[in-house]
Parts: sequence; structure tokens; C-alpha cells
Amino acid sequence: MYITNEHVQRSVMLISHDIKRANIQYDYIVAVVRGGAVPATLLSHKLSVPMLTINFSLRDFKGADVSRTTLELLRSKRVLVVDDIIDSGDTAR
Repeated sequence: MYITNEHVQRSVMLISHDIKRANIQYDYIVAVVRGGAVPATLLSHKLSVPMLTINFSLRDFKGADVSRTTLELLRSKRVLVVDDIIDSGDTAR
């Protein structure tokens, strides 16, 4: 399935609208790079929430690259994790 830039922009607009309508406040948006970087950046701007990135891949390098500093920073925070594709659900697990 090919996803256009217009589809991404529209999806981000709808998600940000739902978050604002529900009055959900996040401390950070965390992008799972590579694929989550673009939608996370757009959401970060629309919601005025700072963004961090983590490297995690089950396909390319089979693992995670998350610093202790990042983990400590996110401890006890409200975090929105953004990725581009949910296939098997393994990344989220």
C-alpha cells in the first residue's frame, strides 16, 4: 500500500485534533525511527510537545538503541510513542 504525503498530513491532523479534543497532555512525543520520525515531528509541532527519538528495529538491526539518559528522562512522564507501521505488534511489545 502506498501512503502519500497528503495521507500522512491528513492523518496527523485528525490524530492531533482527537488528542486536543480529549484534552490529553503529553510530556514528550517519542519517534521510533526511521518510519515514525516524520509523523512524530508533525505531531510535535501541532501539539507543541517536545520530541525525542529512539532507534528500534526488528528488521534492520534487530534491537533497540535507547540511552539511559532518555529512559530516565521519560520515567514517570506521559509519552506518546509514534511509529509508521504496526505489522506484527512486536515493536510495541
